[in-house]
Amino acid sequence: MGMAASQSRLLQLTRRGNDVRCELTKLANNKTALARDMQKVTRKYQEALNSKTLKYVLNGGENYVDINYANLMYPNSLITDSAYVLTDMDDKVVLDSKYAELAKLFSPNGEPGCNWESQRANILSALTGVSPSDIINADTYYQTYLRKKEIVEATTDPEQKKVAEESMNNALDFYNSLFDAETKRKIKRYEDIFTTIEDKGWKCYDHVAEAGYVDQMLQNNMFNFTKVDRELGIDNGNLFFENSYHTEMALNCPDIAQLSNAEVRDAALVEYEAQKSLINEKEDRIDLRMTNLETQASAIKQTISAIKSLIDNNIQQNMTTFNA
Repeated sequence: MGMAASQSRLLQLTRRGNDVRCELTKLANNKTALARDMQKVTRKYQEALNSKTLKYVLNGGENYVDINYANLMYPNSLITDSAYVLTDMDDKVVLDSKYAELAKLFSPNGEPGCNWESQRANILSALTGVSPSDIINADTYYQTYLRKKEIVEATTDPEQKKVAEESMNNALDFYNSLFDAETKRKIKRYEDIFTTIEDKGWKCYDHVAEAGYVDQMLQNNMFNFTKVDRELGIDNGNLFFENSYHTEMALNCPDIAQLSNAEVRDAALVEYEAQKSLINEKEDRIDLRMTNLETQASAIKQTISAIKSLIDNNIQQNMTTFNA
């Protein structure tokens, strides 16, 4: 090989060697980026393993009910004895759009102090399907029952007690004929909510029905549980109620448990394995390419060394000839 050809070949190999080293550097950076991606995937999976969800406790912890707006704020067959009302950081009752439309009938701006009784029959009718007239009649019968019961408990006259007991039982029978046990339970639940609105006001949350929304708001202490203790009585022949309230954070509530979120954990495992497989596949391709390039770099280095040796020998021979 002539000097010019050797020099040209040397330049080509040097340029190719530089290209190979540049590509190896890029691939090494890509591997570093994949390592960071794997760290993110692993961290996200670890966070999912630590994920907790709130559950409503039934039967002393034997059963649990999902925490969502429908289960907490609407009468249902799961939580049958709840007197809790969801409230926000401003101590206002948390409403969905359905409840909000009804609340506007007596509290248009969401403020407390409005007269719930003025719309009670219409609102309960809309929620239960019972006619407003039956609700009004039921109130009348129940007031009569309470008045006669008061007389029965206070009087010592046997005849007067007998007459009062008969009237009391008749009023209760009429009341029971209008409402079955399930309707009574629903009405009590709705009254807990709307009488609390009367005292505390309300605010509508557009996303409150979305899965996981109430759970997260409770865990972040944006929503609270307010226990409603409702006392009924008779004052001058009129039925009255008086509520007392106790508000506490979800994690302090004795009826709420924080448990590992199995659904989130299982979904995270599937996602983790998929992302891990994808990253490993990319890394394998990079490793294979880097192996090939390193082989090329080694061959180029050896060839360059041989050409340089050849050039040095040619130079040495030429110098010897000229010196002779």
